[in-house]
Amino acid sequence: MCHGGEVVRLKDVDGNLVGYRKNERICRDIRNTEAINETIVGLDIGLVVAGTEANGTVVKFPTDPNKNGPAIVNLAAERLHRIYNGGWDKGGRFYGHWVQNVPAKYRKLITFGGQNTVERDYRFLHPRLLYAMVGIALIEDPYMIDGWEDNRKTVKIAFNIIINATTYVKALGAVSMIVGGDRNGAATLIRAIKHHHRSIAQFFHTGIGLELQYKDSVMTSNVMRTLRKQGIGAIPIHDSFIVPANDMGHLQNAMNQALEQATNGMVSMAKMAS
Repeated sequence: MCHGGEVVRLKDVDGNLVGYRKNERICRDIRNTEAINETIVGLDIGLVVAGTEANGTVVKFPTDPNKNGPAIVNLAAERLHRIYNGGWDKGGRFYGHWVQNVPAKYRKLITFGGQNTVERDYRFLHPRLLYAMVGIALIEDPYMIDGWEDNRKTVKIAFNIIINATTYVKALGAVSMIVGGDRNGAATLIRAIKHHHRSIAQFFHTGIGLELQYKDSVMTSNVMRTLRKQGIGAIPIHDSFIVPANDMGHLQNAMNQALEQATNGMVSMAKMAS
């Protein structure tokens, strides 16, 4: 049995940390996360942003007028840990590195060993995973739906709300907040999303979002393992990755491989069940 365990954490449904017994699967998670940390702790990460304030290792970024208060990072936070939420098949994403808390508009300024970096993410990842679960390959923009073409951003937010909400009432309340408090408008938008995505409508307001996070966390682990074997340093930010610009091709290959492995497996299972 493995030692340690602080790099793999389990929370209950209320978000409280709870204890757990280790088994081979959890030990594998611990070993993989520790191996990732061995790679990233040694990265020479640079970031220069005008207007920042530093106090030792704590850096405060300029206040964004669209955010509540400034972003603050601790440069001493150089290690990742995985957090599961309410079970070992929910959540599992990687957290803890200071780069993950850098505002998105500044992340493009990050350097590794003096080299410029790039950040790449998966497009439509959770919609693609949901469609794979019913044996369908998603090939279109899931947030472009009839009647809402000029409000793609709102549709995207609403879509993600209703796959994370555990009830329709909670989904309706949350969506109403992004359409000016109009519950009728929110109900209309939810109906439009369900109609457009009727093939996966059974997943809406079921709380499946945490299960999707687990699936994307497994993909992240696979990508990081592939890059580590190639000697490439990378920082994951949920479903995106930052790597040296010269390694963008290797990153894209690793991401494609992880996505293909995940979706092919689900499509095969869906077809067997039909």
